[in-house]
Amino acid sequence: MEVKTQTQTIIFQDREAVIKELGLEDLSSEQQTEILEIVSSALYKKILLRVADELSEEEATELNNMTNKDNYEQEAIAFIKEKVPNFASILKEEIKGFREEVIQIAKDTIV
Repeated sequence: MEVKTQTQTIIFQDREAVIKELGLEDLSSEQQTEILEIVSSALYKKILLRVADELSEEEATELNNMTNKDNYEQEAIAFIKEKVPNFASILKEEIKGFREEVIQIAKDTIV
């Protein structure tokens, strides 16, 4: 059963692209979901920081107020896409950077 959190909804709009970017294609759907749930929190924070840099103070407040409501995901995604035209690029950059960080941590741990 695939669990979809609010964080995953915002970050992983295109689940297959994220799975490919993180190199998870060969894992089962359950394993992919489990890994995405683990990384989504860290990525969410990084992406929000990048998005916040692109928003005015008023827009950031509006987004924050939006996220305090139930079932805000679609509204928040539409808002971010409207206010941050390079949101897709930000997602891709942050996912790639996160992947590189994870690989480096794994290498450092093994050595």
